[in-house]
Amino acid sequence: MSPRAKGKGKETKKREDAEKQEKITQEEGEELTIQVEEAEAEGSEQLSELEQLNNKLAEKDKEAAENYEKMLRAQADLDNYKKRILREKADLFNYRHEDLIKELLPIIDNLERAIDNAGKSSDCSALVEGVELIYKQFVNCLDKFGVKSVSSLGEKFDPALHEAISQAESSEHAPNTVMEEAQKGYLLKDRLLRPSLVVVSRQPEDTKAAEGIDIEIEEEIQEED
Repeated sequence: MSPRAKGKGKETKKREDAEKQEKITQEEGEELTIQVEEAEAEGSEQLSELEQLNNKLAEKDKEAAENYEKMLRAQADLDNYKKRILREKADLFNYRHEDLIKELLPIIDNLERAIDNAGKSSDCSALVEGVELIYKQFVNCLDKFGVKSVSSLGEKFDPALHEAISQAESSEHAPNTVMEEAQKGYLLKDRLLRPSLVVVSRQPEDTKAAEGIDIEIEEEIQEED
């Protein structure tokens, strides 16, 4: 082979090698470009996820702030409610008898007038009449608040309402009947404020003896039959 032919062969080989190298470089560049694009896409996707997480975090922070604000308002409402209840309880304790006292004041006024008139007048009947009117006024006042007297006279003795201070023989009353009332008892609605102090009847001794004789006579008659 001539030197010229050898030279051409070398050039051809060099050109082929250069083309191969260029092709490899081009392929590597394309591959690198693809990798860069994939990395950019992945980075963009990660950035998008991060933005979504930041948005969710911001929403949760807002929700937490709103809930905290609601909690503070609820706590304030509860504190105000407790203060109002305590104030109402204090008023109820301090002024619970206000209505009753207002009803009693006119009775006190009338008593003061009766005392004042008693010193100026010698008419006892007028004084008694005035006291009776005041008494009725006082009873009506108690009735407004559910206070009533216990019915006793002529009633059968009831230990839930009556307290016996003594017994007395009586042929006019059935045994265990209230025949005298030493002190009235009173009820507040259905609660006993104090029992009536009463005298209770019992059967006379001579009646018991007579009943005993009658029983003996009846037994003798039955035996004869």
